[in-house]
Amino acid sequence: MSVADTAQAEPFRFLVVDDSRAIQSIIRRVLEAIGYPSIEVRVASEAETALSILAEFTPDLIITDWHMPKMTGLEFLKAIRNQSAFNLQVGFVTTESNPAKLEEARLNGAVFIVNKPFEDQELIALVKNWVPLDKSKPQTQSVDTSNFILSLESAERHLKNVIPSVHFQLAPCAPLISSHLTAHNLLGLYGFGGQSQPVATLAVLDMKAVALLWGCSEGQAPAAVREMMKKVELEDSVLTSARKFMEESGRDIAIPADKEPLALTRSSVVAQSFRRLGEIMGTNNGRADFTLNVPGFGTGHICFLTV
Repeated sequence: MSVADTAQAEPFRFLVVDDSRAIQSIIRRVLEAIGYPSIEVRVASEAETALSILAEFTPDLIITDWHMPKMTGLEFLKAIRNQSAFNLQVGFVTTESNPAKLEEARLNGAVFIVNKPFEDQELIALVKNWVPLDKSKPQTQSVDTSNFILSLESAERHLKNVIPSVHFQLAPCAPLISSHLTAHNLLGLYGFGGQSQPVATLAVLDMKAVALLWGCSEGQAPAAVREMMKKVELEDSVLTSARKFMEESGRDIAIPADKEPLALTRSSVVAQSFRRLGEIMGTNNGRADFTLNVPGFGTGHICFLTV
């Protein structure tokens, strides 16, 4: 059997968590009707049992109820994230309708929320979106990070300091150019020992990343974050979280120089068309490029560049 045949033989795996056996059966029937070539569905009637299953079973998607005995679906989702299982996709099928609670689920990485009673086609469309029939899940481009001036681990740590209660995904990406950015972007300048001259390194956060850090640190709804992504004129309070991330990251930027540590000296919003920015982003004297994704909110870009 070829490698391709082996991959094709791998079943699509699902975990259904609901204290109603009738709902378990309905969701199983929906999953089996989608047309996956091979499927494995496990069920649990309570979240604690589901956590035990996850110790030896990795599903492509978890579909869970909210209101269950002992542990709610939201508590189950948080328990998954606390175990650092950030890549597990979790969707809700629930009667819960409180906007604040649903928003909390999205902040913790719920990929969809379907209200009971539901139409089969609604759930089918969502499941196929997150678990495509050809297993074409979003793939992180293979990127050589050995020469990154800021490691993925350091960047993640500083992001967690800024948005500690929010599930996010940070991934290294191929070198960004100015056309990848939004119309306006936050530019940070670093100097040795806090000296404004000479500028040694730049940080660039597109407006999507700025809005994500603002919204997630302030508990804003996804609609408010997406609206902020479009703005040009921003109050300083909107930039606070992004600036904090840049300031903390500066301590870990590694560039070959026998000088004092880097420190953020100033930052401002600049247009994508700013010529000097385009020139610098087109070079590779030492850099680190990332995509920041917050499920339910959007994806932004972050870049650190040696001048």
